[in-house]
Amino acid sequence: MKMDTKLYKKNSTIFLLPLLGISKDKLLTDNFITTFIMDYRFSHMTNYISIAYEGDNKHLDSLPELYGKVSNESGQTLYYFLLGLDNELNYARFLTGKYSKFTVQAKEKIIDFWNANKLSLIYGILYKTNYAKLLYLNNLKYHTDGIVNTREFEYWPKPNLSKETLVTPII
Repeated sequence: MKMDTKLYKKNSTIFLLPLLGISKDKLLTDNFITTFIMDYRFSHMTNYISIAYEGDNKHLDSLPELYGKVSNESGQTLYYFLLGLDNELNYARFLTGKYSKFTVQAKEKIIDFWNANKLSLIYGILYKTNYAKLLYLNNLKYHTDGIVNTREFEYWPKPNLSKETLVTPII
């Protein structure tokens, strides 16, 4: 399965989910809904990601990386993961939309997760290729709703933190 940015609209799904180091087959099941970052305004929640599923994801229940799991009345289950100390810098860069500033190890995890190659959009975003720049500039002509990172001029919009953040964590 290649990265489909229309299907996985949230930047946390595209850029942070692969950093968990868990195979795509275990994470992107048929009942996958979306990902969230935890409320970054609280220091004890920094570097956490939550994955929402319709029902359970049995593949994740026994993983040592799992921090916690909570089900709600509507049948959805949230799985909580700590990205780990080696991803603190990447997480901070994610919050400001500096994707090309991710560490080489993080970039490689993302590329491998999405089965991307050097001609793919995700590779271009992470390594700021001319191909990604052309797509980005062309996209800006037609869409004005993205939050553009003009200071660092990244080739993908900054994350919309109000949509990316789970503001009522249940840990």
